[in-house]
Formats: sequence, C-alpha cells, structure tokens
Amino acid sequence: MGNRVLGVGYSLANEEDYAFRTLGARLDEAQALGVDFVELPLHSMVLIAGARVLSPRVKTVKDILAGRPLRYTVHGALAINLMDVPQRLARHQDVLKASLDVSAELGGVHYVLHNGVTDLARSVSEDDLFAQQRDILGAFGEEAAQRGLIIAVENLFTLNKTHAAALPSRLAREIAAVAHPNIWACLDFSHAAINASVLGASFIDEVAALAPFAKHLHLHDSFGRPAEFRTPRRAEQLAYGEGDLHLPLGLGDIPWDTLMERLDFPGGVVFNVDLADVMETTRRLAARAQTAGS
Repeated sequence: MGNRVLGVGYSLANEEDYAFRTLGARLDEAQALGVDFVELPLHSMVLIAGARVLSPRVKTVKDILAGRPLRYTVHGALAINLMDVPQRLARHQDVLKASLDVSAELGGVHYVLHNGVTDLARSVSEDDLFAQQRDILGAFGEEAAQRGLIIAVENLFTLNKTHAAALPSRLAREIAAVAHPNIWACLDFSHAAINASVLGASFIDEVAALAPFAKHLHLHDSFGRPAEFRTPRRAEQLAYGEGDLHLPLGLGDIPWDTLMERLDFPGGVVFNVDLADVMETTRRLAARAQTAGS
C-alpha cells in the first residue's frame, strides 16, 4: 500500500474469552476479510495478573496466532491513566510494562494506550499532569523501542463533569514535546468529534492537528454528540445520534472523504476498523489518503 499507509486493520470483538475457545474463529473471520492487521483486545484477554505476565496463557494465544498471514496490533488496558494520583502511578506503570511484554511476545507492531484523563476535583494543574505523563511516556518510549513496538496514545472524549479529556490538538503538542521515535498517537475520529462538540472546538481543525503524529487510526462513525441522557437501548441511542456509537462509516456524519484529502499523516499508518461490513470503504479511504500524500 506504500510507505504512508502500512495497512488496514480490524479489531477483534471485546469478548472475555477466558479459555480462548473463540479466538481462532474470530481470527478466521478477520483473515477472510483480507485485512493486513488484527487488533488484539488485551484489555479483554486474561494474560496478566497482578502486573505479572501469565506466560503459559500467552503461549496459548501465540500458538493460536501462529501460521496466519496476519500482523498484529494491540489495544492495551483501558484503565491505565498516566495522569492519575501518585499513589496509583506505579501500578499503572507496572501494568503498562507487563502489557508491552505481552504485546511484543505476540508480535505486536503498535500498542494503543489511552491518553490520561484529568480529575477536575484535584488541585493539581492540567499542565503539571501533562508534564507527569510526558515524563512517563519518555521513559516508556525506551521500553517500547527495546521491544520493537510503537506506543500510540489515543485521544479520548470527556464523559462527565468530573473528568476531562484533552482535545486532539493538545495531545499533538504533547507527542511533539515527548519527541521519542517510539511514541506516536492513535487518532480516534469519533472520540475527536464528540470532544470537539463538548469543548466547543472545530472537529476538522482538531484532527488536522493530530494527524501528523498519528501512526494508528480508529475509524468508526458517529454524529459527534455526547450522550446527554439515558437511552435504554442501542437502537434508541442511534435514533438520537448520541454517544460513541461505533457506526459503519457513512452512517454518521463524519466527512471521511474530505478528511482523507486534507489530513497529513506520517508514514506507516494503520487504518483500523471494528466492523467487518466497512472493510471496502476503509480500503478506499486508505488508498485516497495514500494518493493525497504522494
């Protein structure tokens, strides 16, 4: 696909398959789609306990992955927060290190890590919390390099009035400040659209700021609206167009073609989706991004 786009990836469903009985079948499905990468949901796979790698279980998964014409990326623990309180930081880092060990053993190329979330009740300034995260990311850049991994820090969106998530443009500045060849971004378009809406920013400007630092993309559609009230069923959530819906590309209102023409990605980008029925659309967008960057 060229040096700008590394390939198209597909996220496995977040099933807590303790005995890995369905993993092979899910990989078969991904393989039948003709994808280049599969994103493994490490956060839903019991491979770490108390920040210790469960080596026999990792070997079981490694054997299931072996012999397939696939490459792998990994989505790490969702709870890791490098902006957390000091008394929990060591635990976050221990889990992150174990996660990198597992990812490397499974042949991972990119490791997706959530950007830190700010607790608005704390008296610590946002700038100080970002400095804390930068220091940790700088150290873990070396850990990633030793394992042949790229850490891709994913932009999130603000869920409530007590915790805040940074806009993509702020994450872009942070990645630039870390300035480590193994620390990049994961640009999640729906997250960006929702957070831009919540914080009154321009969605297109925000993703344009982060794109040059994003070697990993999460593509799924939404209407860029936060969930303002409870909708008991997913069908109702879709009817109102609220929340992080993970819709097929084109069912929401994210302007995909416009974005692929405008955004300036670095080399080696993985276009990752989590819905099988949008694979052709994703390949078309990846090809368009490749052409736009040539």
